[in-house]
Amino acid sequence: MRNISITICLFIFLLPAAAGQENYTDNLRKAYLSAQGDSAKAWNHIIYLSELILDSKADKQVAGEFLKLHEETAKTGIPSLLFWSFYLEGYHAYSRFQYMSSIIALEKAKLIAEKQRLSASAREEAGRALITLGLDYSATNDPDNAHRNYQQAIRVLQEFNDSLNITLAYLDM
Repeated sequence: MRNISITICLFIFLLPAAAGQENYTDNLRKAYLSAQGDSAKAWNHIIYLSELILDSKADKQVAGEFLKLHEETAKTGIPSLLFWSFYLEGYHAYSRFQYMSSIIALEKAKLIAEKQRLSASAREEAGRALITLGLDYSATNDPDNAHRNYQQAIRVLQEFNDSLNITLAYLDM
């Protein structure tokens, strides 16, 4: 009897939450598709995709969405949008233990961050991405590149007084 009560309570509380999540993702998709202008559409696509990658059932859809996103962000010519698209792809690959794909995407984001003027928040996230890049290289048994990225992350994060992530980089070294 107790198991039935627990099951009923779970359905009462979790089912509306799950339905709300689908509606939220659908609303983000609609906002992305209806956006006017290349940069607004690309930014809405980044927001939609960041929500979509949380859904483990949407993995096949996510891969195609990243291809579309990179095309859209390249078309805008805005470096920060291109940075965020590769950044998001790199973290998605890292969370799926696809270290080589993560390295490729985060190296592209790193290259954009080094060569272009980005906002302070994007530069700070680039510093955090360098830690993840170091973790990727460590996972693929490449300690030299891992160490190089940790050191670069420390230099970038010192600019923002991010002591937590600086400590994390030192611990990962």
